Amino acid sequence: MCNSTEIVDGNIRIRWTFVHMGGQPLTDILVTYIFIEGQVSVVNQGPEVGVGDRVVDIPPLVVGFRYMALVNASNAIGSTIVECPAVNLEVGIPPTPLAPLVRELGEGSVVVVVRTLASGLEPGGVLNFILTQTLIATQTPSTKEHTMSIDNYRNGDNVEFRIDDLVTGGYTFAVRVMNRFGASGSTTSTVIQITGMYVFM
Repeated sequence: MCNSTEIVDGNIRIRWTFVHMGGQPLTDILVTYIFIEGQVSVVNQGPEVGVGDRVVDIPPLVVGFRYMALVNASNAIGSTIVECPAVNLEVGIPPTPLAPLVRELGEGSVVVVVRTLASGLEPGGVLNFILTQTLIATQTPSTKEHTMSIDNYRNGDNVEFRIDDLVTGGYTFAVRVMNRFGASGSTTSTVIQITGMYVFM
């Protein structure tokens, strides 16, 4: 039986109890956690021996989603699946931000606006915004990374990067967000044609 599901510092902790093993030793325990929206990931706990309480911490997941865990215990006779209570994860890895907006200022300067999702970021936590600019070239693209750390970030606020000294050409700007639990996914702007400084070779 599954006794409880709780959130512990960004992890989902589930507890369950094996009352008996059907006369055969356990050969495998599989813990599956599911986005209620449908995405499935698996944590394989491996074989354990004996009855009694079990506890497993599922690593930090993306905030703002509802999760449910399933415990599948197997032995030589067969397997049993137990469903654990669903939980809403309110603190964890930041959600992937929306694609950044780019506003050209002229003379090789732009403002890149990072639009974050207004959900579940840790109150009072530090967020690190990581912006990667890429100059699209016919041979090897050149990249440069910009970072910004914000204390006490308020959910949903936009963050602006001003970037200067760009050369003429096509650029993309990709952004991801990181906190103490991990990094979000990355999103990229459309290709922006910049009229900037010319480099003479």
